[in-house]
Amino acid sequence: MSTFVLHPPARLEIAAFFVTSRFSGLHTREAFLKKTVAQLAALCGQQSPLAATER
Repeated sequence: MSTFVLHPPARLEIAAFFVTSRFSGLHTREAFLKKTVAQLAALCGQQSPLAATER
């Protein structure tokens, strides 16, 4: 799957999240939402709506 994310087919945008316990905090539902929402917002040319709540 990481190959697909690193080398997506032409004209395809990828939003990916890999669950890992190697890095603290990257194996929670909150981390998934934060990272994927930020990626999807960037694909839409928007700022992540979660950025306002992180302050």
